[in-house]
Amino acid sequence: MLQLEARIAEIQTSIEAAAARRDEASAAVERASSLAKSGNVSTVELARLTRELSVAQQTELGARKRLDAAKVELTAAQNGSFLGDSYNDRPSSVQREEEMRQRAGDLEADLARTDTEIAWLANEIIIEEARFADLSEANITTPVAGRVWEMMTSPGEDVQAGQPLLKILDCSGAVITGQCHRERLQSPAARRPRQLRAE
Repeated sequence: MLQLEARIAEIQTSIEAAAARRDEASAAVERASSLAKSGNVSTVELARLTRELSVAQQTELGARKRLDAAKVELTAAQNGSFLGDSYNDRPSSVQREEEMRQRAGDLEADLARTDTEIAWLANEIIIEEARFADLSEANITTPVAGRVWEMMTSPGEDVQAGQPLLKILDCSGAVITGQCHRERLQSPAARRPRQLRAE
């Protein structure tokens, strides 16, 4: 019986600590919510604080369930319900039932914490996907109206600021290409000015 009383005292201490963490997390969420409206706190930080508040609440709830189970067990012990040890002893069955209830309460609290964390991570994924989509695309305005003459990057390639991406052909003016034999370019006469005529 002394062990049960010690366990109840320990659980009560855990509840007080969990309640303090819950109050602290709640205050942090309230502050972050006010700052988020003015843009001083990011949505990621607000989501993290909200997750911590939910975890603190579930931790406190699990501790309170353990306290209820321990009190029932202590009451039964005070009434002499756990003195017999035979196989068909009813108090032993009650004790086992209470152990199972306590275990079920712990599992429910763990499941609630896991669900909260999964929901938080799912929200984080959505935020990161939106951020990636925003950073992976950019609109480019060309200084002239023309057509793409040459692509200087490949799809999915990382580019840096100032890096040439493509060449644009200015369609507002004429484009002239000429051919000349190599021997003429190497002759001394090739250095003199020449006039070209377009036909």
